[in-house]
Amino acid sequence: MALFCQVVLADAPRASDRAWTYRVPPALAKDIAQGFALLVPFGTNRPPVRAYVTEILAQIPEGIPPESIREIHQLLSDHPVLTKEQLMLAREMRRRYYCSTADAIKAMVPPTVLSAKGRSVQAARLSDPEEAAELLDSDELRSMKQVRVIELLLEHESAPCMEILQATGVSRSVLSTLAKKGIVTLFNKRLSVELPAEDAAFDRPPVLTAEQREAVGSIEEASMAAVPGQLKELLLFGITGSGKTEVYLHAAQAVLARGKQVLILVPEIALTPQMTRRLTSRFGKGVAILHSRLTPSERYKSWQRVLAQEIPIVVGARSAIFAPLTNLGLIVIDEEQESSYKAEMKPRYYAPDIARIRAIMNGAVLVLGSATPQVASYRRALEGTSSLLRLPDRIGEKGLAEVRIVDMRREFAKGNLSLFSRPFIDTMERTLDRGEQAMILLNRRG
Repeated sequence: MALFCQVVLADAPRASDRAWTYRVPPALAKDIAQGFALLVPFGTNRPPVRAYVTEILAQIPEGIPPESIREIHQLLSDHPVLTKEQLMLAREMRRRYYCSTADAIKAMVPPTVLSAKGRSVQAARLSDPEEAAELLDSDELRSMKQVRVIELLLEHESAPCMEILQATGVSRSVLSTLAKKGIVTLFNKRLSVELPAEDAAFDRPPVLTAEQREAVGSIEEASMAAVPGQLKELLLFGITGSGKTEVYLHAAQAVLARGKQVLILVPEIALTPQMTRRLTSRFGKGVAILHSRLTPSERYKSWQRVLAQEIPIVVGARSAIFAPLTNLGLIVIDEEQESSYKAEMKPRYYAPDIARIRAIMNGAVLVLGSATPQVASYRRALEGTSSLLRLPDRIGEKGLAEVRIVDMRREFAKGNLSLFSRPFIDTMERTLDRGEQAMILLNRRG
């Protein structure tokens, strides 16, 4: 029996971003499924292009002439690289963010998922790291895009070009320019997919406070009542040091006990290892990390294990919201007020909005945690769209830091025209007289 499939092109502009129908050769009929990556012929006198299978059909859709149907060229993967939910999410992103389906899929699937099969890819490294660091300090570089690339390569010895472009948001021409200047060296790199095993030291959960127990109980109750098609959202409003993370961990433990999966987002990549250590110390090796600064082998291995549903907990920064978990029970967005959850590149998605969509699709609970929640999130809680949970007290005997706001306009009116207020100078002098240290934070670099 003839078999057909519908695909979306991986690099299609929005004008041609629609489902295209192809015939499946008999030799591939048993291997192909929804979510596969493949090559298909498109246009005339052009090489095959990459595409993703969105539907498997037993017959040609109505209105399409049979003679116009062409055969797919070959499969690029031996298993699906996209889940059914991700394909549905890509269509919703196309509608919501006015991007193409291909743009949405690119945001979801790391480039190494298609390239990391022991093959060689083009990578880049700094020709002279010390000279590059001096170049940054000298302010000779006028291009912030070039600065971002150099900063990334100073942090990582080398990286595939596709990873650099995705992590920094620059175009290929930026890398070419740096290579022409001799700052960056381009080379071919063979990717490995093996990761070293890590031993996790288990810790004992601390005793929860009354407020923490109440918050965990509310999340568990919402989780038991959650069903697909309805949004169960809770705002955990807790001051700094009130134990929000411990609430996440206890709620995750209850969700895992019911055979569900957990997705936790943190606002910065730098915070991911910290959260991961807390999770691995509690749940062992069943935790995967997903973010753009992983090495290609780490990212490939983590993604494949999550895609195979071997890992029940995923933690990462903004892009981890697309983790291919198929049985989500809990989504946590820590520090939900952070602007880093808004993508700066196309598609310009907002991770909490994607989390709400995924929570509705899966019948999962969404927990937004913050010491300073957004006005919009707080209003949703007050209006009843979400539930408000409070942690008003810090854990332990240490209280909150004393905060004082100084109006510099009044300082100017008193004749103080310096950069610093008189209370600031007096406090600094007393601190130094006591032999103590002080920390001054500036709101920008430079």
